[in-house]
Amino acid sequence: MLVISLVVVTVAAAPGISAFAAESYQTHEAGALDAQVKAEAAAFKAQLARSVADGTPQDLLDKVAAQETQLMAVALPHASLWVDRLVLVALQHRIDQLRGLSAAVRGIEAQDEVAVHQQVLDALTALQADIQAAQNVSVASDEYTQFVSRLQAETAALATPSRERDLLAQVNAEDQKVKDATSAQVAAINALTAAKSSANRQLQRAQSLLAQAKSTAALKVDAYDSAISALATQVAQATATSQFLDLSAQLRAQADQLQALLNVRQSAYNLRDLARRRLARASSAGIDVTAETAQLAAASAALDAASDMPSLSAAHDQVQAAKNAIDVKYNLAVYGPGKVIVVSIQDQEMEVMQDGVVVLDTLVTTGRPALPTPPGQWTVTAKYTPYEMISPWPKGSPYYYNPSWVEWAMLFHSGGYFIHDAPWRTHYGPGSDSEFGGTHGCINVPHNQMSWLWGWTPVGTRVDVISGDF
Repeated sequence: MLVISLVVVTVAAAPGISAFAAESYQTHEAGALDAQVKAEAAAFKAQLARSVADGTPQDLLDKVAAQETQLMAVALPHASLWVDRLVLVALQHRIDQLRGLSAAVRGIEAQDEVAVHQQVLDALTALQADIQAAQNVSVASDEYTQFVSRLQAETAALATPSRERDLLAQVNAEDQKVKDATSAQVAAINALTAAKSSANRQLQRAQSLLAQAKSTAALKVDAYDSAISALATQVAQATATSQFLDLSAQLRAQADQLQALLNVRQSAYNLRDLARRRLARASSAGIDVTAETAQLAAASAALDAASDMPSLSAAHDQVQAAKNAIDVKYNLAVYGPGKVIVVSIQDQEMEVMQDGVVVLDTLVTTGRPALPTPPGQWTVTAKYTPYEMISPWPKGSPYYYNPSWVEWAMLFHSGGYFIHDAPWRTHYGPGSDSEFGGTHGCINVPHNQMSWLWGWTPVGTRVDVISGDF
C-alpha cells in the first residue's frame, strides 16, 4: 500500500511541474520576441532615416512609414491565464512584417537609385548629342568632352539617390552651357550672314544707281564712283559683323544720295513735260502764253544743264514756278474765267479757282461706290446755313442715316447732292470714299475750308466734278 501511494503522489505531482515549466518558457519566449519587435522597429526607423539621408524622396517612403505606424498600433491578443500561443504568434508576425517593411524601404531606395541613374545616363547621351551640334557650328568643345569623360567614370556604378541627383544636376547644367554656347554661336553666325548680305545688297543698289546716274552725261558722279569702288573693296575684305554693318550703312548713304539725285531730276522732267502739255492746251485755246513759254524754256535749259543736287533743286524750282504760271492759263482754257469749283473723284480733292488762279485746294470725300457723286458740269443752285440732312432712305435700309445738322450746305445738283461740312468726319482724301466711309453722293469738305467756301461761293457758281485728276 505504501508503494502504491508513492506512485500516486508522483503521478499527481507531474502535471503541476509541467504547467509551471510551460508558463515559464512562454513568458521567456514572449519577452524575447517583444525585445526583437522593438529591435526590428528600431532597425526600420534607422533604415528609413538612412534612406532619407541617402536622398530617397520622402513622399516615396511615406506610405511605408504609415504602414509601420499602423502595424505598431494594433493591440496584441489578450492571454486568459498566462502568455499563450496566440501572443507568441502575433509577436512573431509583427517581427516578420517589420522586416518586410525595412526590406520595402531598401527596395524603394534601390529603385530610386536605378531610375535616377538611368536619367543621368540619358542626360549624358543628350549632352553628347548637343556637344556634336556645338562642334558643327565651331563651338570650342574640349571643356565639354572632358566633362563627359569624367562623368562617365563616375557613373560606372550606382550611387545613393542624392549623389545620382547631384550628378544629374551637373549634367543638365553642363548641357545648358553647351546649348547656350551653341545658341550664341548660331546667333553670331546669323548676324554675320545678315550683315554681309545687307552690305552686298546695298553695294548692288549703289552700283545700280551709279550706273543710272552715269548714263546721264550732265550729272557729275565721279565722287560717288570713287567712294562706292572703295567700299566695294572693303566689303570683299571684311570678315566681322561690325565691319559689314558699318559698310552697309556707308553704302546705303551713298545709294540714298544717288536715289535722291535721280528722283529730283526725274521729278523736274516730269513736271516740265506736264507744263509743256498744259502750255499747248492753253495755246490751242487762243490764250496768250508768250511769257510763260519763255519762262518754261529758260527753266528747261537750266534743268538740262544741272549736274548736281544744288543745281537740280534750283532747276526744279524754276520749272515749278513756270508750271504755276502756265496752270493759270491752262485753267482758263479748260474751265473759263470767273469762279469755278472743280472736284476730282480720283484724287478726292477740290480746287477752287478765280479766273484760273487756284484760291483753295483741299482734300474732300465724295460718294461711296454704291452711291457715287455724279461726274459732270453743275451749278450751285441754293445755299443754306444751317441745314438738316434728312435720309431719303427708310429705316432698315443699309443707307439710312439719322437726321444730321450741318453748318453750311450748297446744293449743286438736283436729287439732294450738296457740298457741305461734315462734323462727324475726320478722314478726307484718297481712300475716304470707300463703301463704308464714303458719302451718300454729297461732297464733304473740312469744316474750316467749308466755312470760307460758303461765303466765297455765290449761287450760280460752276461746279465741275471730274472722274480723273486735274
